Amino acid sequence: MSKYKALGAYSALVGALYCLYGILDLANGTLAWWTPYGNPNWQVGLKVGGSYVPLAVADPFLGLVLLIVGIVFIRGSRHLWRRSPEAWGYAAISLILAGAIAGMCVLISVANAIGAYYPLLFGEEAGTWTGEWILNAATLLSPLALPFLLLVKEREKLLRRRGVSSSS
Repeated sequence: MSKYKALGAYSALVGALYCLYGILDLANGTLAWWTPYGNPNWQVGLKVGGSYVPLAVADPFLGLVLLIVGIVFIRGSRHLWRRSPEAWGYAAISLILAGAIAGMCVLISVANAIGAYYPLLFGEEAGTWTGEWILNAATLLSPLALPFLLLVKEREKLLRRRGVSSSS
């Protein structure tokens, strides 16, 4: 099996994981935010302590973003399998989207930690920090996108295959 076919299969697997957690986040968030039924808290991660890793948070907007990232991974897997020149574009966009959403989740987690422990500066009691944004799927699945750096580096080789020059 060639490197591109292996990356194509890997891309489909990573895309399926992003879509699974996107659907869970969307369902949990939709039911928790906009219906009277409360939070169903559907999880598929491993139970570690009192939480799940990765954690499907109740945020429908994060769920939509995870679905979009997953669809880009799955859509790119076909181009990787066929070794088409468009494959490097899908790989680059997948890397950017996965990194951006993970970075946003880390920033949200840092802001929540600052908000929880900020009162200590004034001698007041600290709040609670759950860390759900650092344990969610967007943050923990993002390192799975790193193998696509190999494909982005081979951009010239893929484009030459079709007679396209990246300098034009």
